[in-house]
Amino acid sequence: MNPNDDPITIRWTRSAGSPLTGTITVPGHNGHAYGATYDWAFTMIPERKLTSMAAVAWAPGSSNGTANYNPVWVTADTATTIYVKYDGNITSGPHQSPCGAYYDVSYSLTALQSQLI
Repeated sequence: MNPNDDPITIRWTRSAGSPLTGTITVPGHNGHAYGATYDWAFTMIPERKLTSMAAVAWAPGSSNGTANYNPVWVTADTATTIYVKYDGNITSGPHQSPCGAYYDVSYSLTALQSQLI
């Protein structure tokens, strides 16, 4: 949803399919659906606000542990490695990242690859 009076232009890129790039213009006070629509209940973070480290609040899956109704998705704009620490304590753990923080699992991502955590 574009909350502005003026239209905004969104430049998009994806890693597979055709076309690979394009633009979408969203009129003021309007929305636009691209592809399948899901209620993710979270706004994507603009690239200018991304950092090298992020924390996500606790999001329970299901009361009996059999489902993950609140997953975290990450996407990198360039090839990189994502380090995940499930309990948030980066001062101890089974593995240590190049920056010295401890982590539980890592994922090597290609540009624009999505990873469910």
